[in-house]
Amino acid sequence: MKKLFLLLAALITTFAVMAQKTVNGTVTSADGEPLIGATVLGVGTQMGTATDVDGNFTLTLPATVKKLQVSYVGMTTKDVNITPGQKMNIVLDGTNMLDEVITVAYGTAKGIHRFCYSH
Repeated sequence: MKKLFLLLAALITTFAVMAQKTVNGTVTSADGEPLIGATVLGVGTQMGTATDVDGNFTLTLPATVKKLQVSYVGMTTKDVNITPGQKMNIVLDGTNMLDEVITVAYGTAKGIHRFCYSH
């Protein structure tokens, strides 16, 4: 019974690993510059990664995932189809600029303490 259980567990693990795919590629801006820290997510999952200093990413996803969502601060988010077995080149264009940023601080301050040292 124990051997049957181990065999069944091994088969389930093998099928789970086979049901995944690895996706890799590069994310750049419209002018060809790599985007450092762009977010790459599998659509319909919570699996994702960020690009490295050269704009490269590698992500392991379930085989059922067909699209990636790629986003970067100040640029328009893009959904792209996964191209299996090929390195993907994703270009983010357009801008998604912020209008204004206003910082407001509230607080109080009571007396400033000064320390004097004498010998």
